[in-house]
Amino acid sequence: MNHSPGIMLIWRFAVMEAAKSEHEFIEPEHFVQAMTRGESLTDDAILKFVAGDKAVREAMIAEFSVVHDVLASRQVNTVTLRRSLRARLGKGNHPHAKGETLHRSERSRRVFAAAKSMAKDCGTGFLQVGHLFLAILHDENSSKVTPWSSGGDDEAEMSPPAVIPGVAACPPVAGGIP
Repeated sequence: MNHSPGIMLIWRFAVMEAAKSEHEFIEPEHFVQAMTRGESLTDDAILKFVAGDKAVREAMIAEFSVVHDVLASRQVNTVTLRRSLRARLGKGNHPHAKGETLHRSERSRRVFAAAKSMAKDCGTGFLQVGHLFLAILHDENSSKVTPWSSGGDDEAEMSPPAVIPGVAACPPVAGGIP
């Protein structure tokens, strides 16, 4: 299954998050940190540096908006969530050499497989950010990522819901993806 431009971009950011925190592998939390990088992911002027084609940029903005809309509807502050995830993951003990390739952890691979299955069930031929986000939220081992009523910083509120309130089983599909 093909990956959307949005998936490819957050993958790059997730690699940077994992490398900066010296983790050996890219974990699902690193992908969520990447998805919540703020305005830079939904600002056409900034995305011009990443994707020259306007249709691709618009599709990427639509993909990232799914994540931001879900979090905003639950009153989750994305900056607080990202910082909380960094604190919970802590510092790893695997400094990376410049240019070293980082791979996804087994847990990340399982979450990606679930997201691809979701995308297939939704009738899309490509994996988008919304599929990955929902797969991470539904993953039983991703309890660090589901801060529904705390604004992103209360461990007592971090249990994954069986159903994500207000979110359809299939996230909106971003148009214009080549």
